[in-house]
Amino acid sequence: MVHSGPDFEAVHAGVKAKYGFEYQLMTKLIGPLVARRKGLHYGDTVVLITPEQ
Repeated sequence: MVHSGPDFEAVHAGVKAKYGFEYQLMTKLIGPLVARRKGLHYGDTVVLITPEQ
């Protein structure tokens, strides 16, 4: 689990590039409303899975 750093920024940039307007809508409008209502705070965490070789 990553909360900041270059890996965190890379994942957020990739999601933003892929989903564009939907990403903005969720992070700026809908996400905070749901978090406030249900007490969820997971938008600042990225889970990275790297397979072992």
